[in-house]
Amino acid sequence: MAENKAGVGPPSGVSRLIKCRDPVHPPGPPTVVKVIDTSKTSVTLEWTTPVFDGGLEIIGYIIEMFWREAGQTKQLTFTIEGLTENNEYEFRVRAKNDAGYSQPREAFSSVIIKEPQIEPTADLSGITKQLITCKAGSNIRIKCCWSDGPKPSW
Repeated sequence: MAENKAGVGPPSGVSRLIKCRDPVHPPGPPTVVKVIDTSKTSVTLEWTTPVFDGGLEIIGYIIEMFWREAGQTKQLTFTIEGLTENNEYEFRVRAKNDAGYSQPREAFSSVIIKEPQIEPTADLSGITKQLITCKAGSNIRIKCCWSDGPKPSW
């Protein structure tokens, strides 16, 4: 009912229901974006969740390459394939909730796509218990097994 100087009026109709909740916003950007692996044609990125979720659950991430969408995921890692070896790329990631998208977080630096260089390792366990002597300046030949990277060419 409403009341003023003219008197009491009839009650108003029932208003629609309103659900009260805290305000919601788009999330903050992921806190760290880094490259964790590369190959001749791909890169794998990893990031951490935003500090601020906007009051809603993070429902996914958008990965951008040169500021165009390269993929979407709900995980904290993503592999982009089909890249060209020895080309330089830049990547960034946005978080998403039901209120919208975060500002992008860029990877620390640009990335040149190439096969990682893995240093070979030698298994010397067969000779470490033996006493080996030689004259200074002389050549010595040791047979061993190589693993991991390419065999040395020297």
